[in-house]
Amino acid sequence: MIQMQQQDLVDITAQIEYDHLSKPNKIHQRSDTVLPGQFSAWLQQQVQVKLGLRGLGIEQYSWYQKHVHLLSMTWQDEERFCFRRELDRAWFPSLKFRQKQRNIGLLSV
Repeated sequence: MIQMQQQDLVDITAQIEYDHLSKPNKIHQRSDTVLPGQFSAWLQQQVQVKLGLRGLGIEQYSWYQKHVHLLSMTWQDEERFCFRRELDRAWFPSLKFRQKQRNIGLLSV
């Protein structure tokens, strides 16, 4: 996938036409100096080194909220709050419709 992206960058750079008013930006200038495949080879080497944990865990996020943002909410509290808010948003149209139709009698068959 990285090789395909590198080739796409080379193809796009070749298609760009510059006139006397526009100048190539730094990315296009830099892509001309980097050998095709050199960047992708470097990325492949970095993948082998970076095999550790990624992102934050629940404990780290709760610590961050408590000590950095000075919030008393933990991950579980925030998750519960977000789920409750989304549940309320999902129920609102149904409740609004029932309220609107409250004076209409039952249909007789």
